[in-house]
Amino acid sequence: MLKGAQFGSGGGKSSASGYPRRSEGNWKARCLPHLTALPVTLLQMGLLLDCPVVDLAALAEVVQHDSEFTAQLLQLANADRHPDDHLLRIEDCLVDLGIFWLLAMVRDLPVSTQNIY
Repeated sequence: MLKGAQFGSGGGKSSASGYPRRSEGNWKARCLPHLTALPVTLLQMGLLLDCPVVDLAALAEVVQHDSEFTAQLLQLANADRHPDDHLLRIEDCLVDLGIFWLLAMVRDLPVSTQNIY
């Protein structure tokens, strides 16, 4: 369950907001080499996503503390969208990507070594 919004599954035709969801088979090969996140971001996201009820506000806050990762996710979520349909809020981006996609990403994403200290 999700507290605050409903996540897409990452594999259906459209999300709760009406936007198309990302297909799970397509994202790994195309997106992972270009995404990096700080270790603390991945750890906190993993903990939040493993809860029975995901707190969208808490998840968005964790992502926003890693500004480079936030920018990368927004760019990814908007890659195939018309400019009039771009997502501007990280909460909308997280919902659009879907909980299963985010879980898979957290498990497989390379860790950034920038700005650790």
